[in-house]
Amino acid sequence: MKARLLQTLFSAQVIFCSTFIVAAESNKDIRALQEQNIMSVLFQQTSAERLAASLQTFETAKHALDKALSRSNLECIARANKVSK
Repeated sequence: MKARLLQTLFSAQVIFCSTFIVAAESNKDIRALQEQNIMSVLFQQTSAERLAASLQTFETAKHALDKALSRSNLECIARANKVSK
């Protein structure tokens, strides 16, 4: 009976202590994630690569839009010429 009681108390102590260890580890993980989040924001705010990629994307989209608009204008002019003839 005494051995069973000691075994139960030991098991309870192990479970109790392990919850504190897991809680401490999860707090470290949360701090690490917060630090990574801050670093990613700083990278986005100060990165020359991000600026270059944004400018390149804008220029590519502008070129594609200008090309599409010029094609549609040429098609409209061609249709107008066919109708007037």
